[in-house]
Amino acid sequence: MHTTAGMEAMHQAQEEAGDIKMLGVTVLTSITDEESREIFGALAREKVKQLAEMAARAGLKGVVSSPKEVGMIKENPETTSLFAMIPGTRSANSEVQDQARVSTPAAAIRDGANLLVIGRQITKAVDPARAFNELVHELETAKA
Repeated sequence: MHTTAGMEAMHQAQEEAGDIKMLGVTVLTSITDEESREIFGALAREKVKQLAEMAARAGLKGVVSSPKEVGMIKENPETTSLFAMIPGTRSANSEVQDQARVSTPAAAIRDGANLLVIGRQITKAVDPARAFNELVHELETAKA
């Protein structure tokens, strides 16, 4: 759910979900710092921190953020236990496309990501099977 729905909405959603992990979407990976200032009056990193802290206080089990913020979330005592689902990861040689705040899958894993969302790097590849295998190798190398 969107964390901008507010504390009560997040709390109610997690209560209704019971044991299901509700994840709060912070700032979309397509939003630049300039757009974040225009929309939220703060840099994306600052807003993600605030929204993740709100999600934790509301009782959500996790958040969705860009790989640029996952380390901050995992280092913050208030948000460290949140499950971190991270879109916007791309291998270094992949196109960024419409996403503004991206990083490599290896960096996101090192920073504490619990789950990576990786799509177009594989689905839009000329040879999806090869792209998948290359990504698996990259991830295995990151874990070593």
